Amino acid sequence: MRLADLDGAFFKLEPAPEGGSLIVRLPDAKGAVGVAFDDPCGDGSLILIYFENPVDAAPDVRANLRWNRSGETIETLSLTPSIFINPRATPPGSHFYITDGAIRMC
Repeated sequence: MRLADLDGAFFKLEPAPEGGSLIVRLPDAKGAVGVAFDDPCGDGSLILIYFENPVDAAPDVRANLRWNRSGETIETLSLTPSIFINPRATPPGSHFYITDGAIRMC
């Protein structure tokens, strides 16, 4: 499975007129604070992963968890460490790696 199969896109946040933030999709990593994609387990959730080392942007300080990024396209994106969604839930959520745009479930 690949990020592109899960509607993966880089994003930045912009202020919303009514308060809060809007997610704005970007064509590549330049200026993006993270990557958004559908949950690989297919539950319909949108996952937002924030970068520790964005390209031409500062890390989003509101995100208490951030991942190290390499690659500047969805096809070449790799993140470390692994991603574990809702590890304390019963049953726990998705646990996977993203390497060169591919998702490998744990």
